[in-house]
Amino acid sequence: MPGFARAYRAGRRAERAARKKPDDERLHELRKRTKDLWHAAQIVRPLAPKPMGKVVKRAHELADLLGDDHDLAVLLATARDRRAELADGELDRLQKEVGRRRKRLQRRALKRARRVYRRRPRRLAAQLSAGAT
Repeated sequence: MPGFARAYRAGRRAERAARKKPDDERLHELRKRTKDLWHAAQIVRPLAPKPMGKVVKRAHELADLLGDDHDLAVLLATARDRRAELADGELDRLQKEVGRRRKRLQRRALKRARRVYRRRPRRLAAQLSAGAT
């Protein structure tokens, strides 16, 4: 279970960094680390089905929220790169709408991340070990 613990610790670090400064790079890092946790939790789920089932579900939901946010960041960057192809005012409207949507997604994602990564790694590992016996 060291791989699971490593993935969880990395996710906690990424969550703290994203909470301090929720920029595109840190949110994307949190998404990658959450996907690592999601896959690791799927592997160890048979050892502790109930707690790991919750981790799998919550990590998947979090990764999806962060993925939607990342997709919007990429969309906006592409629109900015191609602003010459857009009609007057389109980029401004897109930035406004995408900004609103990203704000909601990030708020939900960071709230969910707090829940996913709230336990200390040792406590989570102890739960896993207890479920394995």
